[in-house]
Amino acid sequence: FPLFFYDAHGVAANVARWSLIAVVLTAINVMAANRAAANRLDALTQNLREERERALEANRAKSTFVAVTSHELRTPMNGLLGMAHALDRSNLDDAQRRHVRLMIKSGDSLMQVLNDVLDLSKIEAGRVDLDQAAVNLHDLVHAAGDAWRDAAAAKGLELRAEIDPSAPA
Repeated sequence: FPLFFYDAHGVAANVARWSLIAVVLTAINVMAANRAAANRLDALTQNLREERERALEANRAKSTFVAVTSHELRTPMNGLLGMAHALDRSNLDDAQRRHVRLMIKSGDSLMQVLNDVLDLSKIEAGRVDLDQAAVNLHDLVHAAGDAWRDAAAAKGLELRAEIDPSAPA
């Protein structure tokens, strides 16, 4: 099958043959480029799978750390709250009693945060237990104000919590 041949059409036949060769070479080049792209895509997909697995493992480690840490913080917090309650039952003047009760409220708030962190760990682990509970908005706002009032006073500020009387409890 000669590459060049001349007949009645001469040059036209050679042009047609070279055009066919160019089309075949282009097709081979496109197929090679597609295979290279597919190989790169396979490698990227594998890298993404590995990165995802590392991220999931890191998240599991974080969740375990958070759950264990918050659980370990609850024990000394229970001791502190127990002592604060005992102190509250002792002979205190009004200012001391206010301070102790603020300690108790702050400790209860911190205990609630620790419980929330434990709940988050349970949610991430797929072990969710939801409890519906009524919350008194007025008490919540006043407790937040009480918790920060002394810190504001130490900076020369007055902290006042006001709730619209028509706001539902």
